[in-house]
Amino acid sequence: MAPRNCDPAPRSELPATVKTTHRSRAAHRVARPFAPLVLWPFALAVTASACDDAAGGSGASAAARDAGARLDLDAGNGAGGAPETPDAPLIDVRLAADAAADTDPAPDTPAEGVCTPDDVRCPDEFTVETCAPDGRGWAQTGVCGGDERCQRDAGGCAPIVCEPGEARCADEQTALICLNDGSEFGVVPCDDEEVCTDGRCLAPLCFPGVMFAVDRSSSMGPHWQDVRRAVAATIMNNPAVRFGLSAFPSENGGFVGCASGDWPHVPIQPDAGPAIDAWFAGWDVGGATPISSTMEYMAANVDALWGAERGDGYLIVLSDGADTCSCSLYDEERQAEERIACIADELTTATQSLATQGIHTYVIGYAYGDDPTQLEVMAANGDTETGEYLVAGSEASLTLVFDQILRDVKFCQ
Repeated sequence: MAPRNCDPAPRSELPATVKTTHRSRAAHRVARPFAPLVLWPFALAVTASACDDAAGGSGASAAARDAGARLDLDAGNGAGGAPETPDAPLIDVRLAADAAADTDPAPDTPAEGVCTPDDVRCPDEFTVETCAPDGRGWAQTGVCGGDERCQRDAGGCAPIVCEPGEARCADEQTALICLNDGSEFGVVPCDDEEVCTDGRCLAPLCFPGVMFAVDRSSSMGPHWQDVRRAVAATIMNNPAVRFGLSAFPSENGGFVGCASGDWPHVPIQPDAGPAIDAWFAGWDVGGATPISSTMEYMAANVDALWGAERGDGYLIVLSDGADTCSCSLYDEERQAEERIACIADELTTATQSLATQGIHTYVIGYAYGDDPTQLEVMAANGDTETGEYLVAGSEASLTLVFDQILRDVKFCQ
């Protein structure tokens, strides 16, 4: 058949470099800068396709219309058309559709969700935010006020039951810590060798148990309220220390004389301030001064008085005068030296017994005017850093003495 007028050459005479092999997109990108050099074969292919379409098309035109067709031209081809060689570099030209597909940006795709729809969060303690239904972001949906705080588990605002971080003890073996949202207390069990103190589980060395043994004989009347306030201040200033109280004589009201025993009046415990102050409010001074029998009772009842602190417990003895109850077989006037020596021996034995059981004894003479031998022997055998009795005569000076003792006691703080 004779070629049509629009055909520049018969199909069989198309340049031999027209091929339908497909190369990678990487090859296309390398070839793109050279595309102007080969526009005439591209135009040739489009024109041939148009003419064939007008005539109903032929099988030979299908290759030229193929969107993946490549025109591989010998880089050395010029006007004369040098023959193709295996080593000659090839320049690829893509059809317009292929080029457009490669350069056009990819269509927008939906963003991944940033949260779970309808989930609630608390960016701060008062603000409530809820995840959008499509999961693409958070929106503020509430503001808490008054005694309410944002609580995720509650799904919004809810009343607080405690201040975040607040700590307390449920009992000696259990600490309670308020959760960050104030919704409830978390339970923290203490280890076997620990005791809960001020909301913390501490080893015995870090929460020493201190027993006050306070003289409440009649002569203490002018000093009673000073001692009460100094004790209260010491407890308040040392919240990590456990305190208890035993006063001598041990009975209240009427003729109490030299009564001793049935101690403690307030057991050693955390936060003992209110209980001890309540005891002072209900008890007044009266009776004699049974120091020796008090120390003997302490030595015989260490487990009951110090419990977990046995081995590292502390006793602070405060008196304004010498023992007036023990060794009474000696006449106080004619055999004073023998009586002093007798009581000193009893106090030495009791204090040494306490020391062997791990109880350290500090001694304070408050406005003390008697022979100091009794105070000296207790202090010398008390197994403390001082080794001597301490002196106070007012609320302020007693508070300083207590502070000195507590600095020694709290060696682990």
